[in-house]
Amino acid sequence: MTSESERVAAVRRYELLDTPAEAPFDRITRLAKLIFDVPIVYLSLIDGQRQWMKSVRGMKEVELRREHSLCNHTIRQTFPMVIPDLRADSRFAANPLVTGAPYLRFYAGAPLRTADGHSIGTLCCLDTKVRSITGQNAEILNDLARIVVDEMDLRLLATVDSLTGAMTRRAFSDALNRSLALAKRHDQELGCVMIDVDNFKLVNDRYGHPVGDLVLQRLVAICKTTLRASDFVGRLGGEEFAVVLPLTSASAAMTAAERLRKGIATEPTFVPFMAPRITASFGVAAYDADVMDPAQLLKRADLALYAAKANGRNQCVCFTESLAAQAA
Repeated sequence: MTSESERVAAVRRYELLDTPAEAPFDRITRLAKLIFDVPIVYLSLIDGQRQWMKSVRGMKEVELRREHSLCNHTIRQTFPMVIPDLRADSRFAANPLVTGAPYLRFYAGAPLRTADGHSIGTLCCLDTKVRSITGQNAEILNDLARIVVDEMDLRLLATVDSLTGAMTRRAFSDALNRSLALAKRHDQELGCVMIDVDNFKLVNDRYGHPVGDLVLQRLVAICKTTLRASDFVGRLGGEEFAVVLPLTSASAAMTAAERLRKGIATEPTFVPFMAPRITASFGVAAYDADVMDPAQLLKRADLALYAAKANGRNQCVCFTESLAAQAA
């Protein structure tokens, strides 16, 4: 039995909430509507306070308060929930969707269960008439729900670096684009930190690539436990990583980078038999009116990182215009 906080974290891990309609999910709801011959089908995710429809057919609503969600009961079990007559069930008889438009009567929903046991949403079929489905059809609905989760997992694999758990370069780039656009639109601050493991080639040469892989894994683990939930880390290649910190000034980003630097340099179980300990260098930059695009923000952080490594490594350097002048 997983906790509610773990379940909600699993929902958000897929980063599908509030995203546009997409053909792979729309195909599944269209197929379910044809198979079960019902007027309403939706594929939904259930967050902490709401039910949000990723794909919906036959209903205008794309979001419901969780206390009004019929599917809130479905996610508590591991098999499809079928209610032939919602009015005859005390759990749903007073539900606004039953007593008012669209006056639902029949419900069949299968939980979207992840491989680690979290029910993050549902695939469900609804009708305004009392009806039932066979056990075989319930299994078909369950199979379609599994296909939905498989599609979601494939997307997750494409956005997560298999070794470290950080975002892939492409996924990080997409997320940075969105974050920078948001910062520009609302005149918000945005920090960026580039990270490079010091002397990483020596680690691989001396201890072997399996140990080098462990170093990268531990570095990302420290980033995730040290940073806020709203921050995100991506692997840009090899031993180079980048972190984006929304709503963060340059000075606050420097403070966050210094916490990461100390956490890496002092991690007692980083690689116990290694000497000296692993360290990393950090380049910090922040969005301002002169930053035109994500590439420019990353370039500023990269210039600061170069300065950190040139000045002796294991330190944090913040971008300044003088660094740009020296590079030019």
